[in-house]
Amino acid sequence: MKKVIVQFNFPGTDVRKYDQGWEEIRKAGHTNPKGLLYHVGGIQGNNLIICDVWESVDAFNKFGVILMPILNKLGFPNVKPVITPVHYEYVSGVQSDVSHRKVA
Repeated sequence: MKKVIVQFNFPGTDVRKYDQGWEEIRKAGHTNPKGLLYHVGGIQGNNLIICDVWESVDAFNKFGVILMPILNKLGFPNVKPVITPVHYEYVSGVQSDVSHRKVA
C-alpha cells in the first residue's frame, strides 16, 4: 500500500474546536489512530489547516468512520480532504540511508 498525504482546510474553524476534536478522538479510544504516521494542524488566517501522512488511503478511510461523526458532532464545516500519494519523504535526524527517499 502506498503512503498518502491527507489535507483538510476547515474555514472559520479555530484551535479550540481542533482541541475538542482531538479530545473526542481520544475518548473514542483512538489516541494513536492506526495507520496515522504524522499529523500537524495549525491556523492560517481564519482557517484550520490539517496535514497528515497515512500508511495508506485504506487506513485513512477506516479511521474516517470514526472521525467524520466526531467532526459532524462538533460542527466542523463539511469539507472533502485532498488526498495525494506520497512521492518523496525526508525524515530529519534519521541516521540511515533512507532519510531522503522516493516512495515507490
